[in-house]
Amino acid sequence: VLTQACEPKQAPRGNVCRQCFFDKCCDTWDACFDGGNPDCESLVVDCLAGCDEYPIEGCVSACFDQHPESVSTYLEQQRCALLKCASDKTGDQACDASTRDDCEVCMVEDCEASLNDLIQTEAGLLAWACLGDCSQADGGSTPSCIEACFDDHPSAVVELSAYGECISYLCTPKCVPEE
Repeated sequence: VLTQACEPKQAPRGNVCRQCFFDKCCDTWDACFDGGNPDCESLVVDCLAGCDEYPIEGCVSACFDQHPESVSTYLEQQRCALLKCASDKTGDQACDASTRDDCEVCMVEDCEASLNDLIQTEAGLLAWACLGDCSQADGGSTPSCIEACFDDHPSAVVELSAYGECISYLCTPKCVPEE
């Protein structure tokens, strides 16, 4: 998924994300959006695109429930998009990894292997979304919120723990705001 050999293909003008997907995620893009799995595009465009306000985990879960035959295809594209194309960035920063701060670089790039392992499964992606919801909640990522993510996604506990350990060991100094 993370080492696709892509032929040159031009994206619609000004679409930085799509150009990155064509350059680095071509096989997974084609599988989801170019006829490989017709329902995958519906999952993304008709459902997940509406999951744009926190908390998002419930919305993503509902979309997965509505399109179960497309989840694995979407997960492969999402892994490549996040790890290779900074698809977590939106607006003017869309797909521009250079706009990530040191903390984000660490959590995505330095912890790439454990993040990749985490977001390979539906439960793992939902656990990752849960962590994102925790970070956006009042008070930030509180221990009780993080514990709830573990409790809500027991099949992703090993991967979530490994990702958490990576963040703890490598990213904490970069993610703690200076006083």
